Amino acid sequence: MKPISVHALNGYVKALFDRDFHLQDVTVRGEISNYRPHPSGHMYFTLKDEQAAVSAIMFASYAKNLSFRAENGMKVIAHCHVSVYEKTGVYQLYVDHMQKDGIGDLAIQYEKLKQKLLKEGLFDEAHKKPIPTFPKNIAVLSAKQSAALQDVLRTIKQRFESVPIYIFPIPVQGKDAYKHIIATLRAVDKARPSTILLCRGGGSIEDLWNFNEEELVRCIYQLNTPIITGVGHETDTTLVDFVSDLRAATPTAAAVAAVPDAHELRDNVYVKANRLHTLMNYQLENQKTALHHILDAYVFKNPQHLYENEMLHLTHNRDALDHLGQQFLTHEQEGLQKRKQKLTQLSHRFISSNNKIVQDKKASLHLQITKQISYEEGRVLRNRHELDTLIQDSLKEQKHVFASCVTKLDLVSPLKILTRGYSIVLKDHQAIDKASMLSAGDHVELEFADGKKKAVIE
Repeated sequence: MKPISVHALNGYVKALFDRDFHLQDVTVRGEISNYRPHPSGHMYFTLKDEQAAVSAIMFASYAKNLSFRAENGMKVIAHCHVSVYEKTGVYQLYVDHMQKDGIGDLAIQYEKLKQKLLKEGLFDEAHKKPIPTFPKNIAVLSAKQSAALQDVLRTIKQRFESVPIYIFPIPVQGKDAYKHIIATLRAVDKARPSTILLCRGGGSIEDLWNFNEEELVRCIYQLNTPIITGVGHETDTTLVDFVSDLRAATPTAAAVAAVPDAHELRDNVYVKANRLHTLMNYQLENQKTALHHILDAYVFKNPQHLYENEMLHLTHNRDALDHLGQQFLTHEQEGLQKRKQKLTQLSHRFISSNNKIVQDKKASLHLQITKQISYEEGRVLRNRHELDTLIQDSLKEQKHVFASCVTKLDLVSPLKILTRGYSIVLKDHQAIDKASMLSAGDHVELEFADGKKKAVIE
């Protein structure tokens, strides 16, 4: 065989790859390693699994659309086509789309559901219930014997030991675990505890996915009892955190938010009691000082001096007051008698005047009525005369119009025209106005002013 160049060989192999349609639409799952980002924006890396590895490249036009930052050790799913780089003869993957393995699909699903519930208003602050400051009891929903549950119980006991705690074990991961959580939440809500705590330790998005289920989110929205969620670590945020009345970063933080710190309360009480005691002592001292000043005043030491002079003055003036009182009574009796006499006179005058006024009003009213009747009769006669005049004028005008119309009709009457020597030619009772409408031998009828004649056309 004739030898060929390495370039030709690589070109031939590349053509074989490019003609295979199976290699033009490939989805590969693997782990990123040997990641080498280029200043131009291209991404060079290797995709590997436990048994093999393959080179890959993602050009800048595709890399700029990534929703995450690629890193070594990250598991991804890449959509690509397979070809050969002719210069080195190495086959490699040309990636046009890439997402995190497992997390990518869930993240998209999470974001879509979050936006849907957000538009419906399930996350609005207006729907959130206040958390009781001093709960009568607390219901804790968490995995049985989990570290999260132990942290919650320990924290509550340390902060507010007297509050009763009711534990309701629930599955926190696995298929359909959220259904058991929903059933437990509804049963607990009917019991109406002061506060509900829904807690779980950290984990991957797959582990926490039950807390992103739409049915569970809607169940929490419908609860009547205030609920605090402490799911995952500080960086974990599930959909139940958005709908709950209070989101805590961790289960321990949820316990802290659920109850006050008894030690802090006790210290605050002591501080306020001491402050109140100090203020009370200060006020008492001020009042004692003011009281001593009042007791030392002249008015309290010799109170009789205040009214001795007044009593003496009152004794000297008592006789004068008695005399004035007697004069006042006499004067009032005389004035009352005079007013009674004047009132009697006015009463008689009023009765006489009133009778006269009544008679005058009757006479005046009769005269007014008589004048009004006369005026109305005159007005009726005037109206009747005016109406007769208007009727006569209208009749004259209508007669004149009628005569004018008769004259006009007579002027345009066909019979009037016939009296001037004209005649009407009729054929089959139809008027003939053109000679071309007649032929020799036609029988016609001639109408004159004084009668009709028959004729034959020659």
